Amino acid sequence: MSTEVSIAKVLAAEAEALRLESEVGVQIPTWHHFAEGLCARTIFVPAGVAAFGAAHLVEQINICHGDITVRSGEELKRYTGFHVIPSSQGVKRQGFAHSDTWWTTVYANPDGCTDERELERRHYAEADLMQTARMQQPLLAMEDFQ
Repeated sequence: MSTEVSIAKVLAAEAEALRLESEVGVQIPTWHHFAEGLCARTIFVPAGVAAFGAAHLVEQINICHGDITVRSGEELKRYTGFHVIPSSQGVKRQGFAHSDTWWTTVYANPDGCTDERELERRHYAEADLMQTARMQQPLLAMEDFQ
């Protein structure tokens, strides 16, 4: 299967999920953490929920913990437990969480920007499609999740 066909499948599934989102109403909680020169963006995907990533504009490192099947390009892979996954520029993923899953993306933040929406615009080609932008979801502190 070509990369174009794989991306088309992810886009078609994403379009259907976006259509159903207002009916189902599942939100993906999102947090940002900062260290010198770095930003880590963490999402929590509840069990039984499909999630769609925005295409990356730059290389990133992903850290996942849980049980999730992910389509990335032509590859379909199940990650159970803890994994560190490099990500190339242009990657777009689709995932289904079999159990509660935490997914953290770490990327460079050389100017120390702390505006989460600006960072999403800088690092993701489809920042306007991200749930945090579409639903004006408040970004959370870890204590909000307790």
